[in-house]
Amino acid sequence: MDAQSLSGKTPIGVARRTPTGIPIIAICGSLKDDLPEFPFENICAAFPIIASVESLEDTLQKAEKNLVRTAEQVARILQLGGQQRWN
Repeated sequence: MDAQSLSGKTPIGVARRTPTGIPIIAICGSLKDDLPEFPFENICAAFPIIASVESLEDTLQKAEKNLVRTAEQVARILQLGGQQRWN
């Protein structure tokens, strides 16, 4: 996700179609430094799925695994927010 994403790529398109006040967590391939500070366009946070620099072939091969891993981590963060106290 980068500044070009603001012109209507999928994460921004989804965020713009989401009612105001509904927070969005974006999961994307990578995050570039040219993005504005969060929150913007209903996106309150974004997480990249690429964990390390590898060849394009290896990165594409691991895309599903990396996406699942990142989504699980986001779910864990959300669960923490619902707990009454820290364990």
